[in-house]
Amino acid sequence: MFELANEISGINKKTLPSELLPLNTIQLSRGLLNYTVLQSRLNWIFPYWAEKQYNHQSLSFIPRSHLSLSMNVTERNWTAVGNPECDTEPIVDPRGLVTPFKDGWSIDTWMQINNDIILPSKNNYTTQTLINNLPIVETKTRVGNNSLVSHVYTLKKNLYIKTEINTEIDNGAAIIFSIRPFNPEGVSIINNIVFDSPANSFLINNKDYVVFNKKPSFVYCATFEESDSYHALAKEKSKFASSCEYGMASAVAVFKCSERENSVLCTYNLNSTKIPFEFHSSSETESYWDDLLQKCVKIDTPDDKINSLFNFSAATLLMLLDNDSITPGPFTYHQFWIRDAVFMLNALDKLGYSELTLPVINSFKNFQNRKGYFRSQQGEWDSNGQVLWCIYRHSFILV
Repeated sequence: MFELANEISGINKKTLPSELLPLNTIQLSRGLLNYTVLQSRLNWIFPYWAEKQYNHQSLSFIPRSHLSLSMNVTERNWTAVGNPECDTEPIVDPRGLVTPFKDGWSIDTWMQINNDIILPSKNNYTTQTLINNLPIVETKTRVGNNSLVSHVYTLKKNLYIKTEINTEIDNGAAIIFSIRPFNPEGVSIINNIVFDSPANSFLINNKDYVVFNKKPSFVYCATFEESDSYHALAKEKSKFASSCEYGMASAVAVFKCSERENSVLCTYNLNSTKIPFEFHSSSETESYWDDLLQKCVKIDTPDDKINSLFNFSAATLLMLLDNDSITPGPFTYHQFWIRDAVFMLNALDKLGYSELTLPVINSFKNFQNRKGYFRSQQGEWDSNGQVLWCIYRHSFILV
């Protein structure tokens, strides 16, 4: 059957882009892992996509039956945050789950009101918006008169998650940060987690630091055999480390809130494994983008939605610039392809950013073979003319 599928497809194996092989392998293997984990551990807290796709009352429901793979096919919706100075664009799902890097683990935020834990992934009263059409994502979850608000943004090479609670409860309110072995594609392996009390940080997989601006009142690092760290919130004693042979370690950190202290700031360094010591507010990110967008072409139409889409499209193109590279997406499609790059670069040139596109255009020579042909992937037959067109358009704008 495999042989027949290959023959009937008509695909020329010699021209098949080799980059698709590891991409598809990851997707298929994760689909098998999802199938194994998600339907056998229904007492865990899953990402929003899994909550919807596994709920038979949801329009996103997918009957599993004899399918041996479980993949996100109906809730492929997330928002990127980033900037041109960093080659990583974290993503935020519709309920505020933050995945710092491609194929990686995630950070979730929950709200505790007295003995009730409010989980955005299971909440029907959650809204999400962009601040001033910039890559600053605000997620707001409401329960009665209580709300949990998070702002996710980047500044240079750091990711920031600022979360606050607005409540009438004087005591008994708390913000909970959770390190999750999931992302919007499914399970993401976490072998070990350690909480460093002096540094107020989690060390994940011996290389990634998630740092908080204050000390939590309770921490618990759990293994797969202990179940989800969510269930450890009922425990009284903290546990500061976990090593999981199944790659399903998780953790929670609880920050008690009061009228004066109702927010927590979390940061993660996107380009190195060192601890980021600087904390920056979202207003600094707004100022950064305001300065960057001063050079951008402006439009003003009677349709506010068109104006908004234009402004955020410009910010998105800038965000997807990675120094001397540019990619068509922050997650699944975070790979360089000439056929995508040239159209994005042409748009940026016309928006007024030719000095930022020049390093990418100069990098085209790295994809030129001895015959003069430009090709970023095996089988990319249309790239040569696109490179010549892009260079010509770039030079024409400079003149």
